[in-house]
Amino acid sequence: MTRSGKPQNTGYCEYKKYYVRHYMIIFVCVLLGMLLFPIVLSAYTFFDWEGRKVGFALYLFGVLKVFSGYAAPYSKGLALHFTKNTAILIPYDQMMAARSKFKIAKGFVVCRIRQITEIGGAENADGAIALCMALRKLTDLIFYSVQRKNDVALSGDVLLDMRRTGFRMAGSVLIAFNLLVLFVAAVKLILERILKLCK
Repeated sequence: MTRSGKPQNTGYCEYKKYYVRHYMIIFVCVLLGMLLFPIVLSAYTFFDWEGRKVGFALYLFGVLKVFSGYAAPYSKGLALHFTKNTAILIPYDQMMAARSKFKIAKGFVVCRIRQITEIGGAENADGAIALCMALRKLTDLIFYSVQRKNDVALSGDVLLDMRRTGFRMAGSVLIAFNLLVLFVAAVKLILERILKLCK
């Protein structure tokens, strides 16, 4: 009994606490599942020497397109075109600076790399055949060296087309990660920027 004379509803309070704990456990499990669920990112590229363009596309789980476009050189750098009216200009000096700082963060796993090179031999058949053989040997050597140090599936091929001219290359990279890795990488980047501003 309470001071007001009303009976104390202890059963309801215990029932409410039980369900609060129950839903909190479910929420934590769902959150951990979302953070640890593997996300597969596929990057596709295509290079055409005659067209002087590099096409690219990014997909989630191989079906959901994130974005696509093509890259073309301009006088001071590289232009990334995402639509007919949207492009990002990247100067060469910024590209070189970014290249020196670039590294794949821990947790981002490169699972597969595929590459196909096509050489046209309509104008110079002997030269195209020799180039194909040299590129095949070079590709095998590079892939052998990479596979000795990394657990990644590599596949590459060199094709000779006697009906066409020019040089074309297509490739794809499969990367796996999760939201937790992405969150940690974002926090690390923010902290690096803050420390840089404080200096």
